Amino acid sequence: MRAFFVTMKHVILLHGFCENRSMWNTVVSALKTNFTDYHAVDLPGFGANKDCVDSVERMSDFVFSYMDNHQILDAIIIGHSMGGYVALEMLSKQPNRINGIGLIHSHAASDTEEKKDNRKKLISFIERNGEKAFLHQFTKQLIATQNADTNRLNQVNKLVEGTRPEAIISASKAMIKRTDHTNTLSVDIPFLWIIGKEDAFMPYTSVMRQAKLCLTAEIHLLDNVGHLSMYEAPEQTQDIIAGFVESV
Repeated sequence: MRAFFVTMKHVILLHGFCENRSMWNTVVSALKTNFTDYHAVDLPGFGANKDCVDSVERMSDFVFSYMDNHQILDAIIIGHSMGGYVALEMLSKQPNRINGIGLIHSHAASDTEEKKDNRKKLISFIERNGEKAFLHQFTKQLIATQNADTNRLNQVNKLVEGTRPEAIISASKAMIKRTDHTNTLSVDIPFLWIIGKEDAFMPYTSVMRQAKLCLTAEIHLLDNVGHLSMYEAPEQTQDIIAGFVESV
């Protein structure tokens, strides 16, 4: 009798700035199979992970430690926004452990000087005023205007609820000094891009230019979607991620 051995496929899901792993709950429940294990991870400073770090490199070290602790030799890394920055840092450091990268409303470039100045202003604002006023405004920017009904806004508010000021400050510092990983896009692995046409944080035209630098790229430009396709177009986003994971 012939024996068949099936290797478990691991997918690491990384959340964005001012969020936590709960943003992936519906995705995990919809996509988990007998042969694919999805791991939604709280990045340092967020959710249940209270230890703040002020560099994307240290965030990536944390995720590699998570993989080591769970005996995961290699994985597909799916990162939303800031999580995408961490995914690309991981790819640049240990490419042999990364089977594919998903950039969900994310990109590879470092901050412009204007963006760095805005982040520094945010840090000063949080230090003076706390996080509540910022989070209230921030949640309104996460989704496209046409999707901002009361129910969806409540969902997004719950997503960022409990984000601590020190987490916002440390993550902002990390993003200010993060490495430009445009050249990392040339690594010969599959890339997935989900891009919101109404994304207030990442203009889709510039992200599309980066996506076309990849040797192998699956690119989805979503109409009427801002920065949170998991909430604005959940079924479509689940289908896209599932198809990508299956193809890797």
